[in-house]
Amino acid sequence: MKLNKRIGAMALSAALLMGTLAGCGPQEAADATPTPSPSTSPTPTQTATPMVDSPDVVEKLLGFPRDTALLTVNGNAVTAEEFLYFLTYVTETVAETVAGSVEELDWDGELEGTDVRTYLIDSAVESAEFYALIRAEADRLGVTLTEADQASLDSQRESVIAQLGGEDKYALYIQAVGLSDEGMQSLNAVNPLYYNIQDFLFGEDGEQAPTEEELISFAEETADALLAKHILIKTVDDANEPLSDEEIAQAKSTAEDLLEQLRASEDPLALFDELMNEYSEDGRYEDGTLAAPDGYLFTAGQMVEEFETATRALEYNEISDLVESPFGYHIILRLPPVNDEVRQAYATQSMNDLVDELMASAVVETTETFASIDPKTYYEALSALRDEISAQLFPEEETSGETQTGEE
Repeated sequence: MKLNKRIGAMALSAALLMGTLAGCGPQEAADATPTPSPSTSPTPTQTATPMVDSPDVVEKLLGFPRDTALLTVNGNAVTAEEFLYFLTYVTETVAETVAGSVEELDWDGELEGTDVRTYLIDSAVESAEFYALIRAEADRLGVTLTEADQASLDSQRESVIAQLGGEDKYALYIQAVGLSDEGMQSLNAVNPLYYNIQDFLFGEDGEQAPTEEELISFAEETADALLAKHILIKTVDDANEPLSDEEIAQAKSTAEDLLEQLRASEDPLALFDELMNEYSEDGRYEDGTLAAPDGYLFTAGQMVEEFETATRALEYNEISDLVESPFGYHIILRLPPVNDEVRQAYATQSMNDLVDELMASAVVETTETFASIDPKTYYEALSALRDEISAQLFPEEETSGETQTGEE
């Protein structure tokens, strides 16, 4: 049983290794903080990765081909192998959460007011629906994988094959989760497609790119976000111990002189950056450059009270008087809360909203074959297959287990 658990965990991770959304339902994807796509201008890739052949696990276990349509989402078919992948993933995830393991799962119990089997089926349908909708939306918009996307997926796949010890073991590996190589790659392609859609629509140059006013409104309303640069002249040492009275007086004099220069300047915003880069005693890298030259994006309670209060009192692009905090004297420049972090958060939220809309309006229809699926029956059949596969993938552990326990 230990080997079966290991192969189950490894196989279900196979898609995850090559795509962070694989196995996630729509809520998990919505809660995630995406990373920008490698390219802001998706271009089709013509790369055709040779497939590794493997037996049809679905047909072996359930008697019908893996490409059988079990349901449709807005008319787009979801194959048996993909739906059953999600069903297996959901089963093991839910079981681990509520019971500690599948072996301890009460198949006849209830979860969130419904019986366990129905709960698992519905959760798998939701995940399959999400994937189908992302593919369909990408097709509608003409968004594809980039060459960089495909190269990354190919590289990760080859890495898995190498770690397993060759294509023969990889073929066993994907069988353990009920997938073909083509099915595995199809699942993994959804992750970059998701972010390419996000960038195509809501990125800086996207079709629905936000205006600066929309970004400011988003930052203020959704996160109460503030953005500010500052020139800091410290009154504490590196251990945050106070400097001498003489040193503190000198720090104040230096800060006052810098402020006087800013007040007298015809272009105080440009001068602010010059003085900040030269004099600020905020964090710096080893080469001497400031750690936060573009300022700090923060919300309530993330900065010392004096700094936050002074920032809130300023208009955008206004420079403060001297502000004293436990760290020293600050000269603060408040900026409109528009930077790459805000743009990414806006794009993420907009994509989440789009997915919610797509999910809410989707039409899902199931087939007669779908109605025959029983989560417990399928999982037990797959588990037995994994026992067979484990002996081929990890023969040394089988031998070791027999030697140590005396069990067959």
